[in-house]
Order: sequence, then structure tokens, then C-alpha cells
Amino acid sequence: MAVLLPTTFPTLADQLALLNVILLAATGLMLSQALDVAMAALFERQDLDWLMASPVPLRRVLVVRMLGIAATVAAMWLLILGATANALALMGEAGWLAAYLVVGAMALVVAA
Repeated sequence: MAVLLPTTFPTLADQLALLNVILLAATGLMLSQALDVAMAALFERQDLDWLMASPVPLRRVLVVRMLGIAATVAAMWLLILGATANALALMGEAGWLAAYLVVGAMALVVAA
């Protein structure tokens, strides 16, 4: 796919438009997964009232839960995209390694 991209979409504007569509679709899918994981994390074990009554500050508890949700969401996407990014990086396209940062940032945004 990376080999066909420069010949199929010759201008930078077309490439960026395609990238924006892909990122928007991926963000929607990540958001639906994050909502599912968040509902399971907060209500499945039925310990939310215990967490709120604990001596640990509520902010810390919720931040740790949010980071867990973001890690869960990012893990699946990194399994899918990581192999492609690594292969393209070995072929000389080192910019694809930024996919790890993009997926991590998107996971934090949808978990928030």
C-alpha cells in the first residue's frame, strides 16, 4: 500500500486528505472500543463506591483507570499497525515509526 500511495495520489493535498479520512475512521472505532472498556472497567466489578470511599484521592484512581483503558485500546491498534510500521521502517521509511506515538495519543484522547 505504501508503494502505491505516491503513484495513486500524486499531490500532497490528496495524501493528507486520505490520511485525515483514515484517522477519523480509526478514531471513531477507537472511541467505541474505549466506551465499551470504560463501562466494563467502571461498572462490571461494582466497586466504584468502594473506590470513591477509599483514602486514595479519587483523581489518582480515575487517572490510573483511564491509563488502563487507553492501554487496552492502544494495544489492539498497535498489534495491527505495529507490524506495518516496523516493516516500512526497515524499508527505509523511518517516519512510519511515528505511528506508535499517534496511536498512543489517539488512545489517550478517546479514553479521556
